[in-house]
Amino acid sequence: MDVVIEIPAWSFRKAHYQDGEFQEQFVSALPCPFNYGFAPGTMTEEGDPLDVIVIGPRLRQGDMVGVTPSLRVEFLDRGRRDDKMVARLDGAPLTPWDHLVLRVFFCLYVPLKWMIDLIQGARGPTGVVAYRPL
Repeated sequence: MDVVIEIPAWSFRKAHYQDGEFQEQFVSALPCPFNYGFAPGTMTEEGDPLDVIVIGPRLRQGDMVGVTPSLRVEFLDRGRRDDKMVARLDGAPLTPWDHLVLRVFFCLYVPLKWMIDLIQGARGPTGVVAYRPL
């Protein structure tokens, strides 16, 4: 699948691609250790394109890369499904280290997301439901 990178690895700035440009949403207390983007032409329950985590060297915002996902992180965001596909840029299978870093990241990310939701007055459960190999 093709992926457009919204957040380069280790960035603190959360951006969202909309109407042909990147719009900064917020600055996070936790940097994203992965390249984070979306698959154009897909749609989730939230109404946004499918999120894709790309493990590998830091890419630039706006880069488009082709990857083959090997893991689906089933995720709830404010009570709605917001799954994330995970792929390595080099096409290799995910390593035990990759799995560990993903789990640690989500263990830290979810409480921060709860706090953002609370501040914004959003309701509904947020968190990882399951990690499913593809």
